[in-house]
Amino acid sequence: MACRARRTAWSTEAPDLIVCTGDMTFSGADVQDELAFASRQFERIASQVLFVPGNHDTGNSLPDVRGGEIPITEERWHIYRQYFGNDCWFRDVGSSWCFIGLNSMLFGSSIAGEAHQWDMLEEAIRTGHDRSVMIFQHKPLYHRVPSETAPTQSAI
Repeated sequence: MACRARRTAWSTEAPDLIVCTGDMTFSGADVQDELAFASRQFERIASQVLFVPGNHDTGNSLPDVRGGEIPITEERWHIYRQYFGNDCWFRDVGSSWCFIGLNSMLFGSSIAGEAHQWDMLEEAIRTGHDRSVMIFQHKPLYHRVPSETAPTQSAI
């Protein structure tokens, strides 16, 4: 029996919302022009786009266990926000969902953005009104097992 290739047409419908979970650039944490270029490319998308940064966009979280990676700083945090807007956010979607975007690199950084993110997260929880929550972030919650407590650069 011969196998036939099946052709499918792309949908002409645009998505209601796109969420990018980081690394919109290769070295935007160190090269501001990359952030500028990437943000211009995303402007070409007709749908609404929400972003949370990755380590290539703002610098990595601490501790720098890999050695040599650019860490997030207050300046890098501000530059990212200049091109992509808020790096953490929450949005009610329909009547039953709350989407929350978190900047994984802020946790443990002690820069102003970390306090801002905790405040935003508390507000999202306080005003959630029993909505289901979906969290968007660049890094996973843990590296190997859920019971991890040691700081790592690979997970929150």
